[in-house]
Amino acid sequence: MPDTTDINPISAVQKSVEDVRKTLGDLKAILDQLDKARSVVCIILNVTDSTLIFEGANHDHGGSSTNPPPSIAPRAAAAFGSQSSSGSLFTGTEGTVSYGGGGFHVHFHWDNPWAGSNSSNANLDGDPQRFMVWSNAGAGDERAEMQFVVFERTFQNAWRFCQKCNAMFFDGFPSKGTCPSGGGHEAAGFDFSLLHDAPATVPAQADWRFCQKCNEMFFNGFVGKGTCSSGGGHEAAGFNFVLPHDAPSPEQQDQWRFCQKCNEMFFNGFVGKGTCPSGGGHEAVGFNFALPHDAPAPDRQDQWRFCHKCNAMFYDGFPGKGTCPGGGGHEAAGFNFTLPHDNAGPGQGAWRFCQKCNAMFFDGFPSKGTCPSGGGHEAAGFDFILPNFAPGNGQQSDWRYCQKCGALYFDGFPNKGVCPGGGGHEAAGLTFILNHG
Repeated sequence: MPDTTDINPISAVQKSVEDVRKTLGDLKAILDQLDKARSVVCIILNVTDSTLIFEGANHDHGGSSTNPPPSIAPRAAAAFGSQSSSGSLFTGTEGTVSYGGGGFHVHFHWDNPWAGSNSSNANLDGDPQRFMVWSNAGAGDERAEMQFVVFERTFQNAWRFCQKCNAMFFDGFPSKGTCPSGGGHEAAGFDFSLLHDAPATVPAQADWRFCQKCNEMFFNGFVGKGTCSSGGGHEAAGFNFVLPHDAPSPEQQDQWRFCQKCNEMFFNGFVGKGTCPSGGGHEAVGFNFALPHDAPAPDRQDQWRFCHKCNAMFYDGFPGKGTCPGGGGHEAAGFNFTLPHDNAGPGQGAWRFCQKCNAMFFDGFPSKGTCPSGGGHEAAGFDFILPNFAPGNGQQSDWRYCQKCGALYFDGFPNKGVCPGGGGHEAAGLTFILNHG
């Protein structure tokens, strides 16, 4: 993985926005409809992993020349036109359009008045730690460009405390890196979910990076790269993490500190200061970092996994792994899926956890399918809403409903797994696209 130390959170956001802007098609058909004294082209950039669904629009002045699109795919752009009304004297065009996504709603307002400057604004109903919105108002009386952006901040989980050396390391690879106490790191405690390549909404510091030699989190903002357990200095790879400091909340743990001897992030909350690759214990200086843990997003649940024995989706968050039709309990492989539940986002509801076998099944029919534990499935917990639109980054397609057993299974392999209804699973209905970590 190449070193990307030149990437900072602001430039990463700009690049993401520019990439989405490039998906916008030719505006000629919209521009050709704009023939009044005051007119605008409204461009919406959806820089999120959710499909935006149109919820309504209204005009204080003027009207639409082309209608707002009914939906905007993840990581895509769309546009529509608005202009002053025929026969109206000394009025411009002013209005608002609203869209909803997975757990959030956005409202975009524009105003191209008869007299005075053009203006625009964007408002968010949703989690401001996860989403941000902004707008830019173009100048001019005719065909003024109004650009609106909804941006989703991205987080990476699987960052863990090593109980041998006290350092923060990435636990998402089979190899556990190099621990200065010997061998690989050993994870304990929380699963931290860390913001990267986007500005934070609280006091935060960027330039925290993954070291591809030892798997630890280290500070890359100095010329010297500290001391790596694998020898020499640390080597940065992957994301640029933006870590909050000096402002802990209920779902954050503070006492994470910078070690001035080795440049690593370590936990300073114990009397023992772990093992520093420079010798002795770590030595804290600088900020007191407060890192978020075990909170993938509001109205979402992680620990949903693919079972490589039966191909079904099951919940892996309990010590017991349910009942697999391939025998024994389910066995997880691949991504850690984070699934939306109990919200008004786009997708199909009535997907439920079966408390008998741990699988995800569709509860919308009178018949409850075939459970490998016997009888039909039994629903418990959340009502999951599974998206079935075009996949974006951080999503996997080919998850299907099995019409024989009612479970959700992965249909992307030639082998269709083991169905408790006998033989392999049989796909019917929608193709679901699921977010993963």
